[in-house]
Amino acid sequence: MCTKIIPITGISGSGKSSVAGGLISHSSNRVICASSIATRPPRNSDFLSPKKYINVDKGVFDFMVEKDFFFEYEVVNGDLYGTPLIFFEAAKKLKRNLILDIDVKGAMRLLDKKSEGHKILKDVEILPVFLWRNISPNNFDEKRDREAIKNQIKKSFEKRGDTLTDKDLITRTDTALKEYLIVIEHHEIFTYVENVENNLTSTVELFESVFF
Repeated sequence: MCTKIIPITGISGSGKSSVAGGLISHSSNRVICASSIATRPPRNSDFLSPKKYINVDKGVFDFMVEKDFFFEYEVVNGDLYGTPLIFFEAAKKLKRNLILDIDVKGAMRLLDKKSEGHKILKDVEILPVFLWRNISPNNFDEKRDREAIKNQIKKSFEKRGDTLTDKDLITRTDTALKEYLIVIEHHEIFTYVENVENNLTSTVELFESVFF
């Protein structure tokens, strides 16, 4: 069966998709990285990201929920994101670890389902990761970290060539700060991993040494 489910969480710009792609390149015989179904419009950067999105409208997404197509889904900044069950089934059959690039709420939902004895998750080890860059959860200061989060999100969208309104930036900053506080509150659940900028290989090797 699938040995581990490793949800990689982090603030936009922390490098979740890059690390997931690096793990696929370095450990293709040990991991599968799940794609997401999303109701948001496609972004320019989606075509360059190692993580693939399948974009659908809300009606299709709701139908998938009714048919138990997902083993986790969440509302993120007003859009729906879900991880198809088929990726878990593939990881289980191939005896590989499953990498999820999801938000903090999604990771917490998986842990809740496991504690409730969910038939798919009850015998699976779930190891949530909080990937950070420039903003360390070990040294929290709300005013400083809010500004750092806002700048990291803005820089991330600019780097990808995606548009971001001032209103969207405020909303995403508020959401990211709330999730950041959840991680700090539940620090015993999350493994903190620093993603050193311009040194993806080092981060991927650290992942491999800790989790595989």
